[in-house]
Amino acid sequence: MKHFLLSFFLGLALLSNAQTLTPKTLLDLKITSVEKMRKLLDNTTFLVYKDDVLTDSILLEKGRFKMKLDTGLVYKIIIKKEDYVSKFVILNTKEAPLKSKKFTKLKIDIGLFHKKKNLNVAFLKTEPIGYARYDFITEKMAWDIPYLDLMKAKIIRATLDYAKSKETP
Repeated sequence: MKHFLLSFFLGLALLSNAQTLTPKTLLDLKITSVEKMRKLLDNTTFLVYKDDVLTDSILLEKGRFKMKLDTGLVYKIIIKKEDYVSKFVILNTKEAPLKSKKFTKLKIDIGLFHKKKNLNVAFLKTEPIGYARYDFITEKMAWDIPYLDLMKAKIIRATLDYAKSKETP
């Protein structure tokens, strides 16, 4: 009887510890077409890197990608479609506590646009469109909103420069 109780409590302790290590963050990416008034973009490829190692390449028919994020990793997710400018996001879960009780749903709508000659968006090859990390105040994963705003401004500037270049003879 003693062995049964000991095994029961040990198993219960292991089970409760395993439950606290389950992912507490769900990434929800919605990929749309800028030119098609934010319509979902089909046949989009998602490349998933964990700590700089490619772990998944997923082709989705519809422009929606959901994934549970493990704690203690840096994710890089590249969004690609033929004839479109690729973008990527970085998700840093390294500082998130293993025993977090709060659940986070990280949502973002990313608009892809067609490649155009003389549209200078080369910075999108080296700079993520979005960056998320653990926020110690809210105790959740969160997007860096000022960074997102900066990237939007850079894309708008590049688009305006492209439009001006087409106007001049």
